[in-house]
Amino acid sequence: MSNVVSRETHHVPITSILNGFVRRIVEAAAWFNVLLIFLILFAVILRYGFHRNQLLLGFPLVPLEELQWHLYSVPFMFGLAYAITNNTHIRIDIVHMRMSDKLQHFFEIFGILFLLLPCLVVLLDFSFDYAVYSYTHNESSQSTMGLPHRWIVKTVLPLSFTLMIIATVARLIEESVLFMYSSKDSPKTGQRVYPFDLMTLRLFKPLSKDALGNDFLEFRTTVDGIAARYAAQRATDSDREILTTCIEAMEKAHETGDPAEEAGIDIITAAYGMPQFGFNATLDDMVRIRKSCPTTHLMSAPPIFSYASSYEAIKSSYSLLSIGIDSVYTANSCKWIREMTDEKIPVISHVGLIPSQVTWLGGFRAIGKTAIEAKDVYFHTLSLQDAGVFAVEMEVVPKKVASFITKNVDILTISLGSGSGCDGQYLFSQDILGTYQGKYPRHAKVYRKLINDFERIQKERILAYKEYINDVNNNEFDDPLISVDIDKKEYELFLKSLKK
Repeated sequence: MSNVVSRETHHVPITSILNGFVRRIVEAAAWFNVLLIFLILFAVILRYGFHRNQLLLGFPLVPLEELQWHLYSVPFMFGLAYAITNNTHIRIDIVHMRMSDKLQHFFEIFGILFLLLPCLVVLLDFSFDYAVYSYTHNESSQSTMGLPHRWIVKTVLPLSFTLMIIATVARLIEESVLFMYSSKDSPKTGQRVYPFDLMTLRLFKPLSKDALGNDFLEFRTTVDGIAARYAAQRATDSDREILTTCIEAMEKAHETGDPAEEAGIDIITAAYGMPQFGFNATLDDMVRIRKSCPTTHLMSAPPIFSYASSYEAIKSSYSLLSIGIDSVYTANSCKWIREMTDEKIPVISHVGLIPSQVTWLGGFRAIGKTAIEAKDVYFHTLSLQDAGVFAVEMEVVPKKVASFITKNVDILTISLGSGSGCDGQYLFSQDILGTYQGKYPRHAKVYRKLINDFERIQKERILAYKEYINDVNNNEFDDPLISVDIDKKEYELFLKSLKK
């Protein structure tokens, strides 16, 4: 969207792999904190409730106390590597923040190569010898009642320094890439990318497809009233040019882009004309959806409760095909489907749990868990195949049954809660994005909880308007940067002219 290069717009796969490796190990080590808490509580209870003279039923409490600081050392040392991956070590950036982006990356690389990495290598060498010495001499606690095998906890030192070196190498690679792509004339961002933002942004890996990530960040900026005010006060011509470019690119993307198509989804389903299910889209809406995803297979479900004959079903299907829809979904009878496919209408049908037929199925439940039901699902699929469908959606069918049917039919099978043995997988976008406000069904897999972001954005919008109202009431619009004033002498001449 612009020539500005930052961690937000550049993704380095090897860096993500190394950082992911470090974070998984650190997250596992963090469980020692839970064990440590319970151990401390246990020791306190024993010390003040059940013992005399550092003994419990004749056994010493010293090993229990030593085990506490042994456990404390593990997440503490490994946490240092985690801080490197997230750039959350305490630092003073009085000079650093005033540099250009390119110069910042240069000094980061210099500091890593000539300060941090050499220091870590030296520490690794000393700590390794430290741990080996402890092991070869079978070092134990200085207390006669203490823990043996002191080398176990001392081995944490070389392991943690090794992990820090891996995290540092990942940071070095990232800074090198940013340095190569940055310009010395790029603006001074002075901005830290916090873990949540970094995690969000790395969803958008390719450099050529970062528009969605930038859109998200730009929107967050617009809803923050305070940030917007300070940005306006400090904006340069270069900043305004960048913002203009971003806004133009966003508008263009929103007119033509579809996130599912950009992500590489094979089939998109868009229903219309079914307000009882929350689908209030019209044919005009379907036209816009078709334009937004021109290369993806687009399937649509005509309003099944709006027609009472195969003729009306065919007519409705033709309306969809005429605007460029690739196939039609229907869960009607094989007789109707046969008449539709005879007219060369590509049809996808439905077996298993069919929501529109739950009265006959005994409610919302898995279909095919008994031998009789499994046989019915199998023969239903064969009947639909004979009727001419090219695919069936299998909803909440036992995975073994779904896999067997997939291997023994000539049409495509698409799973919705029916395991991985089908030819494809189907999920509602509300489930994938986490925008549904009700109770999610068991087979729904939620990848993001965007409903929380929507609620947060709505709160931010309200707060922004309230801040605006407060500024109005407090006469905060006389700032020279956002208002126009008249020269003092000219104002006096103006007043004198009125007296004549």
